[in-house]
Amino acid sequence: MYATVKQGKLTVSGTYSYNYYDGRNMHNNYSRLFTGDPVTPSASNRYQTGDSRSYNHSHSGNFEASYDVDSLRLVTASFGIWTNKSNAHSLSRSNAMSPLSGATLYSYANNGRGVSDNTYLYGNIDYQRLFKQKGRMLTFSYKISGGTNGGDNYSSYDVAEATDEWLPFVKRLSDEHTESSGRSMEHTLQADYTTPIGKAHNVEVGAKYILRDNRSDDDRYVRPNGTDGEYTFDEQYSSHYRHENDILAAYLGYGLRLGNLSGRLGARYEHTFQKIKYELGEGENFSTGFDDVVPSASVGYRINDENNLRFGYNMRIYRPGIWSLNPYLNQTNPEALQQGNPNLVSEKNHNVQLTYSYFAAKFSVSCTIRYSFTNNNISSVTSLVEDNTIESVKNPTGKLVSYTTYRNIGRTQTASLSSYVNWNIFKNTRLTMNLWGDYSDYNDRQSLHNYGYYGSAYVGVQQTLPKSWRVNVGFYGCTSNPNLQSKTEGMYNYNLNVQKSFLKDRLNFNLYASNFLDAKRHYKSTVTGANFITHSDSSYNPWRIGINVSWRIGELSSGVKKVARSISNDDVKSAEGGGK
Repeated sequence: MYATVKQGKLTVSGTYSYNYYDGRNMHNNYSRLFTGDPVTPSASNRYQTGDSRSYNHSHSGNFEASYDVDSLRLVTASFGIWTNKSNAHSLSRSNAMSPLSGATLYSYANNGRGVSDNTYLYGNIDYQRLFKQKGRMLTFSYKISGGTNGGDNYSSYDVAEATDEWLPFVKRLSDEHTESSGRSMEHTLQADYTTPIGKAHNVEVGAKYILRDNRSDDDRYVRPNGTDGEYTFDEQYSSHYRHENDILAAYLGYGLRLGNLSGRLGARYEHTFQKIKYELGEGENFSTGFDDVVPSASVGYRINDENNLRFGYNMRIYRPGIWSLNPYLNQTNPEALQQGNPNLVSEKNHNVQLTYSYFAAKFSVSCTIRYSFTNNNISSVTSLVEDNTIESVKNPTGKLVSYTTYRNIGRTQTASLSSYVNWNIFKNTRLTMNLWGDYSDYNDRQSLHNYGYYGSAYVGVQQTLPKSWRVNVGFYGCTSNPNLQSKTEGMYNYNLNVQKSFLKDRLNFNLYASNFLDAKRHYKSTVTGANFITHSDSSYNPWRIGINVSWRIGELSSGVKKVARSISNDDVKSAEGGGK
């Protein structure tokens, strides 16, 4: 639902949506093969097959408002919230075999179930002040964003067999109940001022202060597998982790325009205050701070009214998120341990790019050549190590297990070429294309090195027909995607949309379908390490079909106004790390 109301200088809009999703069964096959030499008694080849199903429902709402104080002053505000609750069930069967003889070392079944409850909210208040001199502007902004997440997960095991040598390892398969909760809250204050100086010069200054408070609690309860007794709290292997990250930033920019030539120089200074605290669990509290200078530069040349060239350089900082930093060791599955790294530092990404663009009434194209590199990229790293070499492992046995954590790896380089095309072929026919190709090289300067090509393409055709009919056809495809250790196979998607409008475009119907010729798809990936290789193959139902109906009431055509500048915080890297 969506509504907009205007009363004098005040405009208000609101949206609300509800979504319920019942996921069909997903089937997965997984194998981890030992490739080291020589083969040690602690090594095993592991095979797993499993089925899972999940369903969830979510609510989201958004409120926006703008108020024209006068022709030079504007106040805007927005607030939104999203909530999601989900349930998941899984059943998997695992067995391990000797890399030498092929004999079974152990086998078991695992039954998992869990619920999660997540909430995310955000809000902005912006004040914009224009001046009689064109181009001069002052803005003050405040932003709040954050949310909570909670999970209640159970994992139980049914051990079928184990050799005497591997029995101590299998005994670590305790039934487990994990209660997890997290909270992340961010407040940002920002001020920006820009003013022209003469006809050729422009100066920008600004300051920002971000206050981030992240919390993550993981409480572990265990009982012997195969029993129905009460769970007992495992305080030693539980964790309550706090991470405070405040950032003070100031920037200065200078712009120049001389005829068809334009240029910009900018620099931003940032100081980060970081504080780590362990209220429960292993780890020592510490505080630190560091400084960064972030430069940027660009130059553009307008060849004529349709053709433009632009060359630019910028550096971007990506900070690790709470999930990458959290030191809690997830050992629900003792064969595959996962843990964050509180010693991560921010990565610095350098980008150089050249863009050519052509814009005309019926045809437009934009092409960009880009090179980027990072010397301390945050990336997920998996290794096969003896479990007694990992701190906090409960009852270690010395067997080889998979251990995944995050590191600032050595160096990542990517050279890419991308283009966008918009072509009005005929009066009622429009073609759009997005093309991307790159070559990447990942090197941790130790034992891991991977490289390869990646390409993707989207092609869409829109055809307008008589009597308010419209047809849209789209196709997306991509090649295999390399990363530091992993490689995912290529994929493709296609979709068809048929739209019809009634009552002077007030009532709209949209019939859509995607991947409707495929009953089943496979998503395959591999991960390679110094002494192992894993293969994963997930099968799922890819097709979607549905109908969308919308009805517009009222005559109001204007919407909520936006300020020219507001707060955008995009410096926190997702937990996956290193992806495209």
